[in-house]
Amino acid sequence: MCFGLDLRCSNTCQGKKPVKKFIIIVTFIAIFVLQGPASAEDWPTFGRDIRRSRVTSEQLKLPLTETWVFTTTRPPEPAWPAPAKQDFFHHHYNLRPTVTYDRAFHVVGADDFVIFGTSADDKVYALDAKTGRVRWRFFTEGPVRLAPVIADNRVYAGCDDGYVYC
Repeated sequence: MCFGLDLRCSNTCQGKKPVKKFIIIVTFIAIFVLQGPASAEDWPTFGRDIRRSRVTSEQLKLPLTETWVFTTTRPPEPAWPAPAKQDFFHHHYNLRPTVTYDRAFHVVGADDFVIFGTSADDKVYALDAKTGRVRWRFFTEGPVRLAPVIADNRVYAGCDDGYVYC
């Protein structure tokens, strides 16, 4: 399955159960919205680039103001339960989770898109960076716990079902 950043792409499947709405405000979304012109630097992967530098040459104009808020049907939640508190056999106690990447939505962006995957409802969302409206959504067969990657006008998202969706 493959879809590009085409504005005409859409997936009309929506969940049928009404679920209490939670508001998420992601810092990266605010940065994309407040950058203004479409010529802003892209943030196509987690940490912006292959080095995960988390640095951009873009200059924010102060004061910052909230332009829009995207509301999801379900808040971020880990796809897998936390590990046991102890391992008696190996004498390890007070164990903590080490791979809970999905406690927040990891956002990437290019052109006028803000894109993130979610393990809460097994989807990849593409939002309009200026309005916050959903341009398209794509259902996967499992949790999407890590940030998608944008390359050559395509979105790649790894999923816990063992597939990479494009």
